[in-house]
Amino acid sequence: MKIGIDIVDLKKFKDNISSGGNTMMEKIFTKEEMYFAKEVNKLAGIFAAKEAFIKASPNNKYKMNEIEIVKDKNGKPILKEPANVVEDGEVELSIAHDGNYVVAICVINLK
Repeated sequence: MKIGIDIVDLKKFKDNISSGGNTMMEKIFTKEEMYFAKEVNKLAGIFAAKEAFIKASPNNKYKMNEIEIVKDKNGKPILKEPANVVEDGEVELSIAHDGNYVVAICVINLK
């Protein structure tokens, strides 16, 4: 089992995104993520989930925009890409928002 966690300060995240512009957004997020998660707090949650995944991944060589986090029909965050990340395991994600902070955790159950 591998575990990763990340916390994001919304104010700092918003400032960094504003100063980095579209180039920074494209380095972090996929087109689908930017389309469906237009609010800063949702993007921060996706960012935290990607960071948590990278920390938990047995092969953490992925670029942020190569990882895609989407929601299933019930609103649960799931890893869509890269599909071949953990060929012999399962990836579980959770994102929580509270006040000025967003936290995400990733658990990879290896077989």
